[in-house]
Amino acid sequence: MLVINHQAIQNTWTTPEQILNPQTLILGSFNPYNSIGNTVDYYYGRKSNYLWRRIAVIMGYDEEYFFDNIHGHERKHEVMKNRFCFYDIINRINVKGQDIQFVSKYVNENIFNNFFDSKIFVTKVKESQVSLQREYNRNIITTLETTSTINKVIHTIGNNRIVTPLDVSPKEKKLGIDGLGGFMAAIKQKCDERGIQFITQSYSPSGYAVRNGSTNIEDLDKWLEKHLNLR
Repeated sequence: MLVINHQAIQNTWTTPEQILNPQTLILGSFNPYNSIGNTVDYYYGRKSNYLWRRIAVIMGYDEEYFFDNIHGHERKHEVMKNRFCFYDIINRINVKGQDIQFVSKYVNENIFNNFFDSKIFVTKVKESQVSLQREYNRNIITTLETTSTINKVIHTIGNNRIVTPLDVSPKEKKLGIDGLGGFMAAIKQKCDERGIQFITQSYSPSGYAVRNGSTNIEDLDKWLEKHLNLR
């Protein structure tokens, strides 16, 4: 079995609790840690992703403002104060199989390279002995319990993946709270208890989504401006 941790775990990224008075919690999917691969300093930190690029433009900065090698993370931290914070819903993925060489090949080709969310939300890979088990991030629920300023939760995982907090794919019903359906239901319950709004419409800021036209830059800008309190 190969265990793939999120980069936030390996590199101890800033947590929502370290952001001053965040109002919006943004949920993403997964950013795999690869000891011989490229690392980033924070969520959506690859230059190919449009989230930080568009935040910079909306706020009147140069598009590269948050990618500065020296001050980039500090700038991200500063602009998030009183605005927003991040978590991804998956902490780690266990990839199992009888043939460790085949498992390693699958991970290298589908998770460390050519990464798409569709590759990490499968349970069994067709025509192989490989299976994936996801460990979901319970810190999200703890944050909703303890961070009193959060009044909105949104996601960038795709409107087909999470249609509403209770309509998700895969549902993983047999896993209860350890499955995606049960985990998102727990988030929805915590939001309801604390009067937190869950936004059901999202736009993926990935370079792939922008290039293939599923995310329009103008729509993305309006969505970010509205929900991240950028004005």
